[in-house]
Amino acid sequence: MELPDNPKLQGKIKTLAATFGAPTRESLLSLRRYLHENYRYSLDPAMPSEAEPIDSFLFETKTGYCTHFATATVLLARAMGIPARIAFGWSGGRYFSAPNLFVFRAREAHAWAEIYLKDRGWVIFETTPAIREEGSPSLAGINEISPYLANFGDDEVIPKQDTTPLLKASFWIGSTLFILLIGALIIKRSPTRASEHNLVSEVLPNSPNYLSAFRRASQAHGNPMPSGRTLRAHLKSIAAPDFATDLLQYHYAVLYGDQPRNRLIEKKLVHQLRKWEKEAT
Repeated sequence: MELPDNPKLQGKIKTLAATFGAPTRESLLSLRRYLHENYRYSLDPAMPSEAEPIDSFLFETKTGYCTHFATATVLLARAMGIPARIAFGWSGGRYFSAPNLFVFRAREAHAWAEIYLKDRGWVIFETTPAIREEGSPSLAGINEISPYLANFGDDEVIPKQDTTPLLKASFWIGSTLFILLIGALIIKRSPTRASEHNLVSEVLPNSPNYLSAFRRASQAHGNPMPSGRTLRAHLKSIAAPDFATDLLQYHYAVLYGDQPRNRLIEKKLVHQLRKWEKEAT
């Protein structure tokens, strides 16, 4: 099972893994408890530039987000002789009835560890501390160990000689952690076409002035914005102003990225849009 190529880091991981003992249910619980009690969750951890991220997380700063916790768990589990891999996905989400779709925001991106149990397959082994507010949606298993581990013992671990096929599904993240950069993932519940206009009305009940100003300006330039067309699609269909990128980035950051509205930015956008509107006359 793959571990970092760096011999020094590999040795440190094996030494730490040895403190949890043989691969049993109790040792996995000890591993998770160790991470919960000795490491802190943060979306903005301090990472020395000269150190490998996982080395810094495990043995120096002991502060990180879900990707750090999941990576550390996978490497420690492998060092204990347990096949493990990291998985990326989304938790929570919000359903919007009018456009009939689910929206997963950037803050709901998540990474977690999975371990392979004989006759069970891959099961979630969540070690990231529960940092969401009580009552908010979360990924299944974030607060408790998988029920499949109830009878976990040495005989349930796949022998090392049988793990080769599993390595195709496993991977070592390397010195650079994989970070989810996508702003939001949208999943439609049915083939019906989603309407950004309806989504805007639900997320932003009071229509922003900059959107009204944009529609007026676009109309003045002879390009009325059809109902149901997204802002991005409309800008692509016209001779967009030079500040179009700023407009798009702000609009979608507020709509999908959970960024709070900024009155100063919106005031500047409205000013630019009115100036653009006057250019059409």
